[in-house]
Amino acid sequence: MKHLPASLLILSLSISFSYSQTYTDSLHIALDKAFAQIQLPGFACLIATKDSILYQRGFGLADRENMIPFTEHTIQSIGSITKTFLALAVMQLVEQKKLRLQSRINDLLPFSVHHPIYPDHPITVKHLVTHTSGIQDSYWDVVKATIMIEKFDLKNMTFPEEYYQHAKAFNKNRFMPLGTYLKRMLDKKGRWYDANKSFTTYEPGSNYQYSNIASALCGYIVECVSGQRFDEYVAQHILHPLNMTNAHWTFGEMVETDHAVGYFDNGAIVPPSYYIIYPAGGLRTSVSELGLYVQEMLRGMQGEGTLLSPSSYRIMFTTQFEGGDHPGVFWDTSPTSINHNGGSQGTYNLLLLNKKNQIGKILMTNTHAHWFDHLENQFHSIWRTMTTYQELLKP
Repeated sequence: MKHLPASLLILSLSISFSYSQTYTDSLHIALDKAFAQIQLPGFACLIATKDSILYQRGFGLADRENMIPFTEHTIQSIGSITKTFLALAVMQLVEQKKLRLQSRINDLLPFSVHHPIYPDHPITVKHLVTHTSGIQDSYWDVVKATIMIEKFDLKNMTFPEEYYQHAKAFNKNRFMPLGTYLKRMLDKKGRWYDANKSFTTYEPGSNYQYSNIASALCGYIVECVSGQRFDEYVAQHILHPLNMTNAHWTFGEMVETDHAVGYFDNGAIVPPSYYIIYPAGGLRTSVSELGLYVQEMLRGMQGEGTLLSPSSYRIMFTTQFEGGDHPGVFWDTSPTSINHNGGSQGTYNLLLLNKKNQIGKILMTNTHAHWFDHLENQFHSIWRTMTTYQELLKP
């Protein structure tokens, strides 16, 4: 086979870079134009392959009051995308033969959790990771699962009216260990146990019901099996190997100005909070850090991952339950993509891995866009602009 002369090779690479840079500039312009027409406070986005970060940039403001820009290094809660880190932890422990997806949770827990209607049908780890355990969330769970780490004068805050009752309850909460909370909620002898509120009427394994409480219970099983707190396990076995040095679980772990301020749809500031059930949605990081994670997931899709074996990645990304929105091991899998979103008050995020072109995308914004149609439409208009350019950015 003939090789190109060095001069022609250099010219070819130069032309390729020039085209790529032109499309990058065009995407800048398109996103600037899109941002000028929407009400999102700020956002950051990223497009990557397993080998290259094709695009990353922030737009707008992370903090309107202090005019701090939203950049690719701005940190915010990634919400339920945290569950995908939980999926990795579970599959790592499966590889180590410390548990199986078919393991009964009561063989792993220091307390008992039985479905009140089907006490003889054991709940398994697989039921937890596919949201089919029969454990459900309720308003009661949400109030009991969140603690405010800063106190606010509710009389002088401009919360949306429906948030006031939540805020009053949140401000009464105090920290407790994850296992203590879960035992109080799910053990029949627990202080807050309520069978009607915490369980569906469906037999475990028969019906999809997305559940943060069940996900947190899975996180606690990781603690019980590994002998480490969940945050410590994730740091040692996932974050550090990926060089994600700026991912955190609380505000106290980071420089305050690095973190985005969250906003309600009316522009009011969302009080910062810490989730006792943090394995279900408590991780905070930036687009640039999460990009390292996306690249590992893309490598995993292609049998080149470093955190799991190829077979474990296949299991994690493969349908485990026919029905619902998240049939993989916590991941949402479809014929064309693997993805997960995550949001709460003051934050919304989307992460997607495209199976066909092997491109990963992230979009993060500091308002709860998924709760309001007009904001969600604006969020997805940004996403569509990214999708239009993703193939063009490839070198």
